[in-house]
Amino acid sequence: MRRLSLSILIPIIFFVIASLAQGLLFWRSINFHQQSLITETQQRVEHFSKRINGFLHLEQSQQQNNEDFLNLLTYLQPFHSIMLVGSNLHILLDSNHQHQGESINHVSEYFNSKIFKKVIYTSRAQWYVFDNGLMGAFYEPVITHQSSGSSKRVLLVEYDLGHQWSQVFRRLLNQALWQWGLILLGALVMNMLIRRWLVKPLKQISINHLHHLPQIQTEQFGRGEVAQVGYFLNDLRSTLSTCMSQTQAAELRWQFALDSDMNGIWEWDLVTDEVHFNQQWALMLEIAPQQLAKDIGGWQNYIHADDKDETLNQFRLYMQGVRDTFVHVHRLVSARGEIIWVSPRVMVIEKDDSRPLRMVGLFKDISELHRAQEKLVYQSNYDSTTKLANRSRLLEELEQAIDSHVEYQEFGGLFYIDIDNFKNINDLFGHHIGDFILKKVARRLETRRSHVHTVARISGDEFAILLTHLGQVKQNAVRKLLSIAHQLSSHVRETIEIQNSEINLNITTGIALFPHQKNKAYEVFRQADIALYHGKEVGRSKVHFFIEEMASKAHQRHEIQMLMPKAMNNDDMVIYFQPRFNDNYQMTGAETLLRWFDERYGWISPGVFIPMAEESGFVVELGEWVMRGACRKLKQWQDKGIPVQFKTLSVNVSPKQFHRSGFVQEVIDIINQEGCDPSLLELEITEGVLVTNVDETITKLSELREFGVRFSIDDFGTGYSSLAYLNRLPIHCLKIDKSFVDEVVVNGTRAGSSAIIATIIAMSENLGIEVVAEGVETDFQMQFLKYRGCRTYQGFLFSEALEPDIFEQLLFNGKKPI
Repeated sequence: MRRLSLSILIPIIFFVIASLAQGLLFWRSINFHQQSLITETQQRVEHFSKRINGFLHLEQSQQQNNEDFLNLLTYLQPFHSIMLVGSNLHILLDSNHQHQGESINHVSEYFNSKIFKKVIYTSRAQWYVFDNGLMGAFYEPVITHQSSGSSKRVLLVEYDLGHQWSQVFRRLLNQALWQWGLILLGALVMNMLIRRWLVKPLKQISINHLHHLPQIQTEQFGRGEVAQVGYFLNDLRSTLSTCMSQTQAAELRWQFALDSDMNGIWEWDLVTDEVHFNQQWALMLEIAPQQLAKDIGGWQNYIHADDKDETLNQFRLYMQGVRDTFVHVHRLVSARGEIIWVSPRVMVIEKDDSRPLRMVGLFKDISELHRAQEKLVYQSNYDSTTKLANRSRLLEELEQAIDSHVEYQEFGGLFYIDIDNFKNINDLFGHHIGDFILKKVARRLETRRSHVHTVARISGDEFAILLTHLGQVKQNAVRKLLSIAHQLSSHVRETIEIQNSEINLNITTGIALFPHQKNKAYEVFRQADIALYHGKEVGRSKVHFFIEEMASKAHQRHEIQMLMPKAMNNDDMVIYFQPRFNDNYQMTGAETLLRWFDERYGWISPGVFIPMAEESGFVVELGEWVMRGACRKLKQWQDKGIPVQFKTLSVNVSPKQFHRSGFVQEVIDIINQEGCDPSLLELEITEGVLVTNVDETITKLSELREFGVRFSIDDFGTGYSSLAYLNRLPIHCLKIDKSFVDEVVVNGTRAGSSAIIATIIAMSENLGIEVVAEGVETDFQMQFLKYRGCRTYQGFLFSEALEPDIFEQLLFNGKKPI
């Protein structure tokens, strides 16, 4: 349908609106003039009725004069007729002299008898109008006095404005027609002006000839609003020309971007079924650009066979409008067979109603990202060092195995394996060799044996093995587990050669059987862990099956761990002191030991709660508390006058406490706060501390030695490689471990222990280091040590660990303990 021109549409709208407004004004004018004419006429009727009433108060003899007067009024005023009607409805006077004596009902068709009667009875004038007020009658009561008495009459004045109103109406209609003519003329003038000053300039703009748009001559439009439109059109022309230039430049840049973008891009014209691929698409598929198909097959033909059906189905749903987007990640196969992971983004850029006509597809190569994601998935499920499954992966496999074995009523098992004393290997050879050995162990555990399902590294030197399908008889399943466990132990124990050294490893194994009443992976894993921990406590290098008593002990161990902070704060833990004596039975020092009595468990051995504190990390806080208590006692003894021969009070320091970055400052702060003499404080460290980060250890020892603190090596001879660093360490004392002293017996001392003791004593003398023997319980052991050159002893032969009060009595009385 052709659209109307603005030069026609605007005048038509103006004419219609103006005509409606003029019609409204014409209607209101008619109502106003009509109402004014009626009101004016009625006022005149009422006025002249009163005057007429005055003339009618005459005797009958003057009736002729009255009729002449009424006739004159009718002639002079716009009255239709004036009649005097008696109460019997007979006309007494008639201004037209035609109906006198007749009944009013036969003469006037507009006579209203009800109003007449009302006027007679009430003696009040009444109006009766009709034909919208253009015709009407006024009833005026007239009371005359005659010789026979007074009588009531009604003066009836009728008027008819029809002729007068028709003249007024014609005059108003003529005025309206003139106004409508002026409106029509205005619309025609508006049409000419719009055609000249608006439509003609607008027609100068043609999209098809944008670069040839003429400059609009705005001067011919003057300076009004139309000129402003001209100026606007000129600006629009300039803007459109610029936009077209920019669009062409953008098209060139778009083509350049298509060819240089690192993503594969195609543009598909669905009308012609032609597809344009950019150069990167050909590079991505490793083919020459001319080898690409010119249709959508240039994409679909390279989709991986396993992904093709689902990918094309998703694309079809997008084409049909079922899917809002198409972002289905899939694989392409290059001409050389390489797998390319792509993330597509397809967009319809032109469509007819709901049918797409042109589409653009951007395919981002996410192969690197996908490999990174696969790596993350692998790392979240496998150990990076040994390439074995990790804990989370094992638990998933275990959960599935439990469900399967419950369904088929079979037994399975879980091994939890720990390499015995593996820390010593790290300390001796370094962590890189430790990782090499872990890989060796992993390969040996992976050796294919029946029933082995999954081998995993849990953490550090701990491994786990999931075994499945062990049969439906529990005893047979237990025998199979034990047999496999011993085979693994023998295989792991085989010699490993490292740096011209031979290493033989032992493993401790905890075993849990499943399924049972608690068929959860974490519960089976916990049971195997408890069995392993039990094995570490009672006997390493063995296989231990989980039993419920182990769980009770584990629960007790957990409770003890939870009780330790409360026991320390409530002083349930008490610092004891075990004296050291020389060969003259003089007390030369003491070791600070910790004792704990609990209302529920009684006396809890340090051999129980100290390892727990090490495991939980609470040993750091506990060690600081013990050191502060020992320094406080030293200060008290100093104030009392400590004996001259008392040289040192030793305090054990755990490796975790020693390797804290602020350890040196913490020790100095404690000594300063408690006010004791630092030269009386001796810190005992183990050989494991010495060989872990040797440079850092030497720095810390040197800083504290400069402050006055002494150091001793506890349990010397049981660790690794301390001899290599002994001459570099600023230490004061070596303590011969109790395990060597225990071998010194009357019936015959073991040659190995005797040689070790003699070597430690001789080495100490050569280095100028004091030596102390621990665990001296017999006089024979003391004499043996004294003969070898050891002059300081600690053990039950002299005294057990004593409460503070008893120890102070012994210290200040100077008596030999009995």
